[in-house]
Amino acid sequence: MLDAILAILAKITPDSWAGRVLGGILAAVAGSAFFWFVRKSRPYVYGTEEYRNRLEAQRREDAAAKQNNEVVYSCEVNGTQLKLFSGDITRSSAQIIVSSDDTLLSATGGVAKAIVQAAGRNIRRRLNTIAATNIPRGALAITDGGSTKFRYIFHAVVLTKARDHTEYPSRSEIATLLKRIVEVADATGVESIALPVLAGGTAAKKLRDEGLSTEQHVISFIISSLAGVLQGNRNALKTVFLIVFDNKHLTKDFIQELHEGEGVRVPG
Repeated sequence: MLDAILAILAKITPDSWAGRVLGGILAAVAGSAFFWFVRKSRPYVYGTEEYRNRLEAQRREDAAAKQNNEVVYSCEVNGTQLKLFSGDITRSSAQIIVSSDDTLLSATGGVAKAIVQAAGRNIRRRLNTIAATNIPRGALAITDGGSTKFRYIFHAVVLTKARDHTEYPSRSEIATLLKRIVEVADATGVESIALPVLAGGTAAKKLRDEGLSTEQHVISFIISSLAGVLQGNRNALKTVFLIVFDNKHLTKDFIQELHEGEGVRVPG
């Protein structure tokens, strides 16, 4: 049998139809093997050098992060509990969790990477399909929970990421996105949702330029924005968690300011 196969292969020339087909197959296999090796040997991040540097700095910070795994602040807004939690969002008790991602839905770092890793390969494949439709910044890509217990995962598109530039969100864009998240979650009929600090860490560049100079300012802004959204009518949503991965930002003074109302101002 082997001799027969070798005899057939010996008759195939590079210029023949069979030779060209076989050459194409071998080239495709070699190319796939090469890119697999590159991806495994060095993490690839699509984007500008400035963004890659910010992402690497955030990865180092996340590696050193600590969580209390507890609610550190809560308030009631129009019948809905708004809770600030220190912990890992992938372990949340909420029915929906929110990821903070880019226009490529690449999930290369931070909360997006953690959520997609927990959700499994099927969710990664669905995100690749959605990303191919050129999803814009400010949109929500919605998937099921994959391998997790969550009913849905909302992949919030916070960054515009391309090879030659990265566009960061403004305060108004984050406020609009938060409103969209709450309204869509309520429309699904769930009672609880957990959000990360959207546009915190790596994505906070423009927010810093707009006066939110620290992570605490960003957290306070998100709480304030969520409180404003929750003033509106809702059908089912009873609890909104804002989950902070690193408890170093949740100092006693900051939590005290929140309790005293200095850190939370409902937008007019």
